[in-house]
Amino acid sequence: VGDGIMPENVGRGYVLRRILRRAVRHGRMIGLTKPFLHDVTGRVVELMGRAYPELMDGASYIKKVIQSEEERFSETLDNGLKLLSDEMDRLRDSEGRIISGEVAFRLYDTYGFPLDLVEDVGRENGFTVDVAGFDQAMDTQRAQSRASWKGSGETAVPAPISDLTASGFTTEFLGYQGLTAESELVLLMKDGDKADQAGAGDAVDLVFARTPFYGESGGQMGDTGRVRSEGAEVEITDTLRFPGGIVVHRGRVASGEIRPGLSFKLEVAEALRRDTMGNHTATHLLHKVLREELGDHVKQSGSMVSPDRLRFDFTHFEQVPQELLERIELRINEKVRENLPVGVSVMSHDEALQTGAVALFEERYGDEVRVVSVGDFSMELCGGTHAERTGDIGAFLIVSEASVAAGVRRIEALTGRGAVEAILTERRLLKDVAERLKTSTSDAPERLDRVLSRQKELDREIERIKQKAAAGQSDEVLDRIEEIGGVKVLAARVKVEDPKALREMGDRLKDRIGSGLIALGAENKGKAVLLVIVTPDLQGRFHAGDMIKAMAREVGGGGGGRPDMAQAGGPDPEKLDQALARVRELAAGK
Repeated sequence: VGDGIMPENVGRGYVLRRILRRAVRHGRMIGLTKPFLHDVTGRVVELMGRAYPELMDGASYIKKVIQSEEERFSETLDNGLKLLSDEMDRLRDSEGRIISGEVAFRLYDTYGFPLDLVEDVGRENGFTVDVAGFDQAMDTQRAQSRASWKGSGETAVPAPISDLTASGFTTEFLGYQGLTAESELVLLMKDGDKADQAGAGDAVDLVFARTPFYGESGGQMGDTGRVRSEGAEVEITDTLRFPGGIVVHRGRVASGEIRPGLSFKLEVAEALRRDTMGNHTATHLLHKVLREELGDHVKQSGSMVSPDRLRFDFTHFEQVPQELLERIELRINEKVRENLPVGVSVMSHDEALQTGAVALFEERYGDEVRVVSVGDFSMELCGGTHAERTGDIGAFLIVSEASVAAGVRRIEALTGRGAVEAILTERRLLKDVAERLKTSTSDAPERLDRVLSRQKELDREIERIKQKAAAGQSDEVLDRIEEIGGVKVLAARVKVEDPKALREMGDRLKDRIGSGLIALGAENKGKAVLLVIVTPDLQGRFHAGDMIKAMAREVGGGGGGRPDMAQAGGPDPEKLDQALARVRELAAGK
């Protein structure tokens, strides 16, 4: 946990989740019904802190992560154990005593039980688990998820790319040095298959021997641009990086005909790349400032860097207050104004860590790594492209901060032109609001408070008028009381604003009538609304819920309710009189 791993359902995070949840379950077995693991983290940090100093720095965060996982699992543990116990009771006399894969998967999917925990409980009670059936259920769910998952960003490796990788081919990346290059087209693909030629309008994937185009990786989006050869031109809309270092340029032939073996001039869209570079450098500044402001427990948990915005996910358990977000924003803009140089060094992985460079725990690094430094302020292992100086970022503006998972927050931000445009948009909105309020922008908040306060006063006055009008209508309605079979019956069509107002009128009439049946009908938004009230002394003879059902049928609807009060509705308000007549019939015993 101190290294930034979070309990989750994939990879290393799932190993951590399994360990924690098995511990929680064993604690439950010895009577520890409340979360307890987080309470012992302090002792572990005390014992291991000298050997692993990062435990001391992240002690509070580690405790929160473990407590959150305990509480989450505790919510479903009892229900899951009951399901498993019931299943074992059902199978106890069966031959083989095997817990089905379907049940094991339901425990995993609904109650968060790792498979090995189900196996533990089963083993303790003389049962085995159908692991093959569990795997099949898991595969089925994954297939369904893949079928419905659009735009995931995951790209299957086409066979021609696999063949190229097997041959030992890799694309030489020139994008650190410049944005143009010349190279031979090594592979042309259409619809994932190898092709000999492509013409205008064809969607293509291209592999060159060398390229200045950055392939999407490390959170940085792929470059766009164009490639040209002998009267042919291809617009590149995305660039992908496949395992083995092969870069694929995805686009559409704009003109001419292309084929493998031709020499091309490759040109990256310069303005978009430079915007991306500024955003990438800004994420390094953001990471550093977050660690300084929130604590060393902050670790990068994901990122997205594109020309128009950046997104940065980081480990932290609480919402970042607005005042602190503003301080973070100001500090980053200070570093932008300092125009710090951005340098790149290539060194061994061990040497990089010794210099204090920040590495991402989930990333896989080779023996040699690329270290990006921002002045003497920040050092990170990174393979992406960056601004030459922080001044190139222009400006930094945080647009949102939110939770994306337990213990993970997300900041979205804009830089450069995007930040300036967002500020101008907000300025225009504020000016527009001020003009509508007939005041200056500086006085707009105070003016708006007065307007809202006046609005509340008017709303209260309107409510008083409505209540007075409703009381007057109640007096008028009381004149329509009839006596049927020795019971006072008030069945009337009224005018009200909504079903709530109908209930309030019914309550007032009940207080006035003393003993009897009240049936009210009204038209609201083109539909019929009905209410029946039976006073306590008559509930042995009449049931409001039963009566409302009969009324609702008349207006094409349905409903029900308690013996004393029930509401219903229907689509045909023209039949309200028939519905009210039905109450009179029921009161007469018909």
